[in-house]
Amino acid sequence: MPTFSLDRLDLSLASLGGLAILLAAGFAIYVALLVAMTIVRFVRPPRRTYAWAIARTLPGDPREACDAEFEDVGEQLLPGEGIAAWSINGLEPDGPVIIASHGWGSGRIEMLGRLAALLPLASRVILWDMPGHGESSGVCLLGARASKLLGRMIDAQDRGVVLYGWSLGAEVSLLAARGRGEGVRGVVIEGAYRRGVTPAARLMRISGAPAGLNLTPALALIGLASGDPLGRFRDLADAAKRVGAPLLALHASKDWVSPPTDTLAIVDATGGRFVEIDGADHWNVWSVEQTRGVAAEAISAFVRSLRV
Repeated sequence: MPTFSLDRLDLSLASLGGLAILLAAGFAIYVALLVAMTIVRFVRPPRRTYAWAIARTLPGDPREACDAEFEDVGEQLLPGEGIAAWSINGLEPDGPVIIASHGWGSGRIEMLGRLAALLPLASRVILWDMPGHGESSGVCLLGARASKLLGRMIDAQDRGVVLYGWSLGAEVSLLAARGRGEGVRGVVIEGAYRRGVTPAARLMRISGAPAGLNLTPALALIGLASGDPLGRFRDLADAAKRVGAPLLALHASKDWVSPPTDTLAIVDATGGRFVEIDGADHWNVWSVEQTRGVAAEAISAFVRSLRV
């Protein structure tokens, strides 16, 4: 008859306990690595530089894009910050200064596609690379530092400013416009979102990267580094209520990154105007002739209606 040994049972339980601890430690290391990789992914996005443009036979500066005269003003506007920026001569001497801010992983070079629509409306157009993008130094903290830098650029202008931001640039523009009164005469946002976690999660899924366990802690840690741990989870519709300037919102009907309902909530909060760009997605509004025309016409009517 078999005998039952308590010693053997204790040994089996100890082995299972050790295995559980080992598995838990391995899982914790896996999650930590995922979080670290996600942080690196977002704070060091692809850089759109002049070499990047040349390799793709795209214009690399305003002269190549529109035969427009320009100067490098990053150091002049933001001394010591390592920011690259162009000031481009507009075609409307009495018009506002338009400052255009790009999206995550983009840069001023990709904003050149909008330049032909902006120059007839402005005395100057400023295109800049946000930190960690293009030719600017540093890392990307997902708009926290960029909104403060944009605020300084607004304050440095000698006339009214119209802000134009796409995607992350829309968030940066809304945050920078708050409380600036007459300094900001109008805000144009394109492909905006209510919470930064939304486009981040969708971009991760589009690329096939995991987002379930790692995204929230990664975004919180990036926010902590910028002094605002909850920044990626805060509702921009609430922040937009403090803008105090007329708002135009453009949104592509097939935007898979930023849901159109998010932009509608921002419009409702500000009493702004919403224009849907039919048939376009998050990235191609300005690369297709028909949708480019709709966007350009909406911006033209909006800016010309402003008191500058």
